[in-house]
Amino acid sequence: MRPIHRPRVLASVSFIAMFGTLLGAVLAISGQASARLLAPSVSVAAELQGNEVTIPETPAGKRLAEFLKVVKAGDEDARQAFSKAGFVKDDEESVKTRTGQLGAMKSMVADAKLVRVASSAAHRLTVVMAVADGEATITLAVEEDEPHRIASLSIARGPAGETAETLEPLTAKDIEAIIEESAQQLEEKYVFPEVGDKMAAHLRGGLKDGKYSEISEPDVLAQQLTEELREICHDRHLGMRPAAPPQNGAPRMRPRGLNHGFVKTEMLPGNIGYIKFNAFQPTEEALRVAAAAMEFVRDADALIFDVRENGGGSPRMIVCLTSYLFEKRTHLNSFYDRITGETTETWTTEETPDWRFPADMPVYVLTSNYTFSAAEEFTYNLQCLKRATIVGETTGGGAHPVRGEFVGGRMMLRVPYARAINPVTNTNWEGVGITPDVECSAADALETAVEHAKAAIDDAG
Repeated sequence: MRPIHRPRVLASVSFIAMFGTLLGAVLAISGQASARLLAPSVSVAAELQGNEVTIPETPAGKRLAEFLKVVKAGDEDARQAFSKAGFVKDDEESVKTRTGQLGAMKSMVADAKLVRVASSAAHRLTVVMAVADGEATITLAVEEDEPHRIASLSIARGPAGETAETLEPLTAKDIEAIIEESAQQLEEKYVFPEVGDKMAAHLRGGLKDGKYSEISEPDVLAQQLTEELREICHDRHLGMRPAAPPQNGAPRMRPRGLNHGFVKTEMLPGNIGYIKFNAFQPTEEALRVAAAAMEFVRDADALIFDVRENGGGSPRMIVCLTSYLFEKRTHLNSFYDRITGETTETWTTEETPDWRFPADMPVYVLTSNYTFSAAEEFTYNLQCLKRATIVGETTGGGAHPVRGEFVGGRMMLRVPYARAINPVTNTNWEGVGITPDVECSAADALETAVEHAKAAIDDAG
């Protein structure tokens, strides 16, 4: 058996610092920022039927059950209908984005099981669920009036033990610290200084005007601040979620994920290799899985990468996978760091792997409007270098690496601190996404790519 080689890291960057996985950090499917949810959260014991934990029969619980049913079903029409009728924010663009998000979540919640009910009130609910690659905390709030549409819905991956410490009501002192420390972080580190200054001024002005004084729920404040700040910066990487700093400086452990993000590797009819992966993880274990996946499809006549449900991750995995596709060392991307003022470059490796796919082998990348961050960099690099054909939908549009900063002792603020600079275009995909070479719905992308791959193989003789 061929030995598996580990790619050398060409740019010394951390996983959190470069690209935060969208779902790995927090996925906020918003209703409207101004929705006032008056019912307080009350901690309750989980309802039990035998040994089974059940979702409370409340307006919020019923909406959560409906949400899970729609996502698990995997039917696009049902997702679109739920995105339109089930949420406060129902404009065309919000519905389109939300429908894509719900579709991308299917693999995560397909076999999800309720672990416990962390807090429950009539119009507000927080539960912890066991999902495909660890645990996730879901917090949902609905309108008080019928039909109880969803005003806010957030999903944060992480150990269930972290939930309780982030659900304690906020005090006026907490809010003041969160706002001031967030403003300082944005002034000092946001990738565009003038935009960072605007966001900081907005936060301080809102605090002075008492805008946040009636908010006691951490997730409600986090969602409201995220939406307000994104209205200014239009940067989907920026966001906030409830979180407590690690105790005694101990690092937080991240779940390894389902097979380190690689969910399917197979040979399709026509000798077409297919690799589906939902995260760009940076660990040595993930790199070994990636090498094994590439080895499995080594003799393919065409190759399809599926990142339709990939929210991002680390450039280290981008270098690993892309190095199989270029015979010579190739400049992939550059990053300007606002904090240091330095620009770093990422290149393919020459030493590892010790084999390459033929330079003329057809390569395809499947995308959706959920494809984001590092998944977009992978896609954009290959498109700009004319090494792959992109098939599917325009991607989400996030090109700014982020770093997590604890603020006020109660929140994690994701601060975009750098920007990608492609060596071919001298720009990036921030705010606009990547337009596919072959446009079709995400649902039809695989079939479409297979058709193109078979035609390319036939043309090659």
